[in-house]
Amino acid sequence: MIPYIIICCSVAVIVTGQLLFKLAAQSYVSVPGHSLLESVVDNRKVAGLVLLALTLYALSTVGWIYALRRVPLSIAYLFNAMSFILLPPLCNIFFGEPINRSYVYGATLIVLGIIVTLRGSNS
Repeated sequence: MIPYIIICCSVAVIVTGQLLFKLAAQSYVSVPGHSLLESVVDNRKVAGLVLLALTLYALSTVGWIYALRRVPLSIAYLFNAMSFILLPPLCNIFFGEPINRSYVYGATLIVLGIIVTLRGSNS
């Protein structure tokens, strides 16, 4: 049970990292004559958000590796699809990005696919 909790936490952390990347992208201001990397480093807010997101990705990876010691990758990887379900509503809440009917249909299919696959792996 613990490995599955870690996998779900790993997915939640990845989603959080994506939100931080989006926030960094919105805060980014191009500096004439500087490369993208130089502009990001020069902007403390953007650099801090990117560094925080990358740190979260690293922590998520450690948890993911731990979980894979006990859960087959073919099962664990299904949970990554949850990010496709979690991220759009959060983007709607934090960034005002729209959610349309096709998203709801697609998210429903993803959830059903995960359920069917997990039930099939238990038999």
